[in-house]
Amino acid sequence: MSVYRHLVAVHSRLRAAPTNHNFLSRCHFHYSSNFSVRSTQNGHRRAIHSQPCCLVSFTSPNAATTTSTMTSASPVPEAPSAARVDPWTFFNDKLGAPSVALAPMTDASDYPFAKLCERHGVPIAFSPMLYARYMVEEPLYKVQHVNHGHDPNKLIIQFCAKEPELFATAVQKIEDSCVAVDLNLCWSSPRAVRGGYGTTVLEDVDHACRLIEAAQAASSLPITCKIRCLPTMNDTVAMCKRLEEQGVVMLTVEGRTPTDRDASDGFHWETVRAVKEAVGIPVAASGGVDTFEDIQLLKDYSGVDLVLLGRSLLYNPYLLEPESTPSVFDVLKEYLALFRKTPVMPTYARMHMLYMLHLVLCHMPDLADEVKLCNSAASLEMVLDDIHVRFRELVQDSPKLTALEQCQARPRGLEYVKEHKRFPDDRDQRQVALEWEKELLEQNLLPQDHRQRYSAMHSFSKKAIRKLNGIAKRRMKRQAHQERDKEAKREARQARQDAGEHSVAGTARTSKEQKSEGSLEEPHDGDGAAREETRKKAKLTGDKRVRRAALQEKMASDEPMVRVAVDLSLGDAMSRKEIFKLSEQIRRLYGANLWSDNPCHVHFTGLNKRSTIFKTCRQRNTGFEDYVITMTDKQHHEYFSHDELVFMTPDSPNVLVDLLPSKVYVLGGLVDEQIQRNFTLDRASQVGIKTARLPVLELSNAAETKYAPVLSINQVFDGFLKLNGGGTWYDALSVSVPTRKGFRLHSQQEIEAKVAELRAISVDGLADVPPLRQGQPTEKDTATSTTNTDSNPEPALDAAE
Repeated sequence: MSVYRHLVAVHSRLRAAPTNHNFLSRCHFHYSSNFSVRSTQNGHRRAIHSQPCCLVSFTSPNAATTTSTMTSASPVPEAPSAARVDPWTFFNDKLGAPSVALAPMTDASDYPFAKLCERHGVPIAFSPMLYARYMVEEPLYKVQHVNHGHDPNKLIIQFCAKEPELFATAVQKIEDSCVAVDLNLCWSSPRAVRGGYGTTVLEDVDHACRLIEAAQAASSLPITCKIRCLPTMNDTVAMCKRLEEQGVVMLTVEGRTPTDRDASDGFHWETVRAVKEAVGIPVAASGGVDTFEDIQLLKDYSGVDLVLLGRSLLYNPYLLEPESTPSVFDVLKEYLALFRKTPVMPTYARMHMLYMLHLVLCHMPDLADEVKLCNSAASLEMVLDDIHVRFRELVQDSPKLTALEQCQARPRGLEYVKEHKRFPDDRDQRQVALEWEKELLEQNLLPQDHRQRYSAMHSFSKKAIRKLNGIAKRRMKRQAHQERDKEAKREARQARQDAGEHSVAGTARTSKEQKSEGSLEEPHDGDGAAREETRKKAKLTGDKRVRRAALQEKMASDEPMVRVAVDLSLGDAMSRKEIFKLSEQIRRLYGANLWSDNPCHVHFTGLNKRSTIFKTCRQRNTGFEDYVITMTDKQHHEYFSHDELVFMTPDSPNVLVDLLPSKVYVLGGLVDEQIQRNFTLDRASQVGIKTARLPVLELSNAAETKYAPVLSINQVFDGFLKLNGGGTWYDALSVSVPTRKGFRLHSQQEIEAKVAELRAISVDGLADVPPLRQGQPTEKDTATSTTNTDSNPEPALDAAE
């Protein structure tokens, strides 16, 4: 039979070539064979041939009719699939004969979600559909969409393609990243029609076969196909047989036709069943599965080997564990923890949150809109916390709503406008969905307009989504370029290190030779030795991990350290813009302390994990929760004794002269663009804490300017680090006080004399000196050290770097 099919294929290709028409007009194919019947692995009986004989006769223009006979003993070129992996070997051995798999879904079947599903019983995953053209033409396309941690033996990558050459090249590029490649022949959206993809290719089966043949010639990866049903069952079966002949190792049949634009048109399992009975390769089915019971129902009815799960898993990743009833919030936290570690597009996470929380968000559509605007893991976690808090409030008013906390699907039948049965003896799926809806409405678990809310939840502004995706893509490209640069630098550094070691060894040998010869000249260090010294210094001081470990060790030891506390309980007194600026100042403060040779022990007090400050810092500062800083939700006056505390505030009568390890210096985490007079002084006075200010007015011309020397917390902290490292007040104020507004420090001799004068009258490092002022109180009266803001603070070391 393979000989005959191969000749038929050759005949079809020759007929397609205009130059072969004269030859074909003189060719006649005759085939005869005896047939026997055997059972295939899938349990179906199939006719096979034995002792085939094919007669090819043609008429030569200059000779009589010639007849040629070819039998199975004759050397006939095999079809491309003959030398490839057997379909059942691929399915049973390479895939492990799975019963279910994660279907390829645009913006949904990402690696974090596939990993989540794998933990709960779904061993194989299809990737989201990728463009073969972009894989070939865009250098970073593979970095953005492939190799995110998938086990290649558990991943099938799906492509849409229309050019055989591009498809073949794309398959070659991902050959080491997956176990097989799936050709999408079922995409039927208007975009697919315009681009000539999906079902447009399916309309021309010869073109689809050319795509498959090109990929088979370019790579050893098995090729699978996902198709839709053609208008008639016979056409669908014939098409599947043709794809089988081309060497496809598995067919996925979605029980819809190309004209069915969405799930509301229903699914037709009888066509899937007919395909399974007609072909001898593994067949997978997709569509019409809402519950755990539907999986077995589909397999029993159609006899398919594999069921692809799509929307049902989006609603409930625990679908294959029906005895489990996890909280949807716990499931999303598990997913976001995986998402945070993986460089994938945020649009995936938005989609998963909307699907898993669809019942909850029907009660809070305003937060559903916030989900659609999130563009990072941190922002999604913030919104998830807000949804959880709101849900708890709803449960207090209506305890029945607790049932919505479990993952459960919204029956697809609600979308049907008329009766629909997946197979002749099936229940009407629309009626099943209406019964589910009626039950929830009677229990007040769904609002009456839940259909409109659900529709609005999944409708997106194309302009907004393009903007969000554009930002995310640029961020991912930037990160990819940074990773490439880092890798190049690592390789260059390693090369220099290797060269330095050789140079050092050579220098040592030269030194020994000189000593053995009695040379009086001292050997001098060469470039190699200098590089080695630089390498050792960089290893000790430049490695962030080493810095973190050293700081942790120092904070855990009994060695006295200057302690600095940042009061982060003032979020209610700031606007969102001011909180953003505070988060930047915190990042710079931490970076300066991490890279300082004489770091301080920093505490963040009043830091509630539900506060806006915490959520903003976690969103905007990479690794914020892992900062080597002591964080507590207690207030500074509750965490430390009052005798230890010194609150830095602009209106204090006391001037800070010396930093003492026995004290804790509190910086008010307040970005106050409106400059509220005595705000932090009053807060400190209410709890009976000593206050102090930096000697900016005494040691500079600040009192003569019309501007207040407004300092951010990171600028003040930079000054503290200078003092802690043995520097003078001249050094400290040089890095703290911005000079762009006309501030000038006094001479170093004048500052030393003034500091000596203040130190003579100081007690515990504080001198009682009222603030210097000229005339009536003005904006410069608030000149201080810590609690105000600088709209564009002087740059300090960035913790993220």
